[in-house]
Amino acid sequence: MSGGHRYARQTDPGDLVISPRLRKLFPVHVECKCYATVNMAQFLFPVSAWKKSWKCSMWLKQMEEAKVGNLLPLLVFKENNGVIMAAFPLRGAFSSWAELSFKNKMVFKYHGEEWYMVRFETFLRKALARHDR
Repeated sequence: MSGGHRYARQTDPGDLVISPRLRKLFPVHVECKCYATVNMAQFLFPVSAWKKSWKCSMWLKQMEEAKVGNLLPLLVFKENNGVIMAAFPLRGAFSSWAELSFKNKMVFKYHGEEWYMVRFETFLRKALARHDR
């Protein structure tokens, strides 16, 4: 069902409903998207040049509008036959992630914040490694 669990929508409006126990380790508001094609080249341009109809722009705006408390936004998306990607801002629990050595990443600015985009499997590996310390 779109929008996560209908009973959790007020406290956890993302596409994943995360238990309070896991939320302590992973304070994230997750939006999951899948679309036929995603024009990733748009990320190379400033936000002011993004087309309003561009799917990623709409997804980021949706995340911005669904802010809940101090949860960090995490956009997980893929295109048909593509790899699963994760986009997140370098703030809060993610602020120290800039020091991590992501071999393949795209960095873009969204509303004055620096965001990273990496393969989702890489994101999960780094997240698990940080909690295993």
